[in-house]
Amino acid sequence: MNRFLPGAAAAATITSGWVLVASLYSRADAAIRLQPVVHPAYDATLIDREIARHQAQVKGDPKGAIGWAMLSGAYLARSRESDSDCFAWKAEDAAARSLALHVHRNQGAWLKLVQSLLEQHRFQDALAKAEEGIRTYPGDLPLKRIKADVLIEIGKPVEAGTVLASARRGTDDLETAAIDARLASIRGEHPKAVALLRSVLNVLEKNPYTSQPTLAWYVTKIGTEQEQMGDLTSAQISFNHAIELYPRSYKAWLGQARLATGRRDYPSVLQACEKALDVANSLDARALRADAWLAQGEKTKANAEYQEIRKMYREEVATFDG
Repeated sequence: MNRFLPGAAAAATITSGWVLVASLYSRADAAIRLQPVVHPAYDATLIDREIARHQAQVKGDPKGAIGWAMLSGAYLARSRESDSDCFAWKAEDAAARSLALHVHRNQGAWLKLVQSLLEQHRFQDALAKAEEGIRTYPGDLPLKRIKADVLIEIGKPVEAGTVLASARRGTDDLETAAIDARLASIRGEHPKAVALLRSVLNVLEKNPYTSQPTLAWYVTKIGTEQEQMGDLTSAQISFNHAIELYPRSYKAWLGQARLATGRRDYPSVLQACEKALDVANSLDARALRADAWLAQGEKTKANAEYQEIRKMYREEVATFDG
């Protein structure tokens, strides 16, 4: 019997050792789970630094297709933040240069080209390029998803849903959830839209590499859906949170301005509009500001603003129709 004891003792030792290690990992895992996920702090200089970096890259290597595609992405980031047609044009040009250098396996540049056209509200051009891109890169899912987005913009949600279905991977595809949320919103299914947006946000919040502007984009979209539902308290919380994450989110400031308009809190409307206009020369912000001035009896200011809005609108139409 004794000859079996060393083996038994060894087994006991090994077992106790694994129990100890497992308990250490368990405690470490518990500690990790308790740690809040920290995302990179918002850096207001990042976009400009990225633009300068990629401009230098293409200057040093003007025949590098990847460099031009990266520069297009940096220009797009600036266009989206400031609602700038000028930077959307630059993004379009950089993406086109990338594709002129290299089309094979350059889906990223093609996607940026379509995105730049969307930013300019050139929806028919965007649709044509999206379809051409799908023919060039059969089966490319991001191009199919952006085609669905374009179809929504031109008022074809049923067709958009069909295209999106061909780009969906499974029933809970987070890549299509934001577009599914747009379609749900169009149908008036705002709680479903919120649920879809939250499903993506919950995943992104657990990823320490997700930028705060990206998180703010989803939070702002959720706030907009809550506003549509009439849940104004939740919408206010969402817009506040988006601004905390990303102070230059002019769309979150616009959300604040709309809610303040509903409360007839015109000083808050004006404050929120000024914050939005500090970032983007938004016609919506100008219109809300003019309405607030008019409600406060400042007719001269309001009328001057309405005239400026009409002028800006005519100039924008002339730019793209001209």
